[in-house]
Amino acid sequence: MIYAALADAARYLGMDKNLDIALLYILEHDLNALPMGRTELAGDAVFINVAEFEAKPLEGATYEGHRRYTDIHIPLQGAEEIAVARLGTLNELGGSEERDFFEYDGRPETAVALTPGHMLITFPEDLHRPGVRCTAETHVKKAVFKVLVG
Repeated sequence: MIYAALADAARYLGMDKNLDIALLYILEHDLNALPMGRTELAGDAVFINVAEFEAKPLEGATYEGHRRYTDIHIPLQGAEEIAVARLGTLNELGGSEERDFFEYDGRPETAVALTPGHMLITFPEDLHRPGVRCTAETHVKKAVFKVLVG
């Protein structure tokens, strides 16, 4: 897991070629200009999903995990709490290899209040619980970069 200001994205260049594509895009583009839905940067290897949602209460929130993709969570409007726990520390509830989405339940190891101007990078070993309300304002617009692990 990496929690950082968007302005510091260059610090993480060189770790992985697909991650570099995403980080350079973050540094060189206005993310608020992204359209809703999917934008491909390198086909299925690097793409962005932009969505709007209402942050939910903590009760009933579950974790998600991915085996093939790293996520870069970037709120464009609003804020959300994202809790993180290491793979192997939570109970798997089920999932789909095809969708690369697995659901988990358990206690977090840490949590961050993610606000515009910041990013949270979660690797396949980082189970994460996004979309939890952390302020009185519940509306969130968010970009999630999906980066195929090389």
